[in-house]
Amino acid sequence: MSQMKKYFSIILLWALSISAFGQAKVYTKSAKLSDFPQKVSKIVLSDRPALDAALRSEITSLWKVSAYEFCTQAEYNELKNSNLYYFLSLVADGDFTYMKLSKGGAEKDADPMKEGLDIVEFPIGPDGTDYSITIEYMGLFVDMAQNYISKAVDSEKAAYGGIKTICKRQRPGDKIEEITILPAAGGWGTNCYKIKFNPDTHDLYQIKKKRISK
Repeated sequence: MSQMKKYFSIILLWALSISAFGQAKVYTKSAKLSDFPQKVSKIVLSDRPALDAALRSEITSLWKVSAYEFCTQAEYNELKNSNLYYFLSLVADGDFTYMKLSKGGAEKDADPMKEGLDIVEFPIGPDGTDYSITIEYMGLFVDMAQNYISKAVDSEKAAYGGIKTICKRQRPGDKIEEITILPAAGGWGTNCYKIKFNPDTHDLYQIKKKRISK
């Protein structure tokens, strides 16, 4: 049995044992995401004009999984503890820029279904001033986010397994493109990300963290 299968088996057994003894009602991650299609997704603009223009364009063209509205960073700060919204935002850690999907809500709430939740994040480019790869492939990244949440709503494996769970098996004849996302201050010994995908359908085949070497 793989480590991931063992992990999900433990979660399910734990949930069943608690339910059987009536100690508490268990809300799995997938259950907490079940209201996603009925909620508004706030698309948080980054205050970086070129990035925001690309994000606006691709969301308007591609986003199909929920109603959406654009908002500023200031509006996000006011609304992030509201359980009325989900948020798609761009965040950075000094090395990479990430696309992040989260559920609004307080950190702790009497109703677990109303708690805030970090859902998934994945790298879309370096942090800094060069956002060329992020802008060029913004459509891919938007589709990765919506393909993931569509699956995570119905699948505990996807909900807990992260973005890799939407990877599809590559078939003969599939068109393939690969991009490498380097850190802002890259070099030997640092990590990068390699993403393999179909440029026509945005099907994801692989996303892998790799150490940069000779």
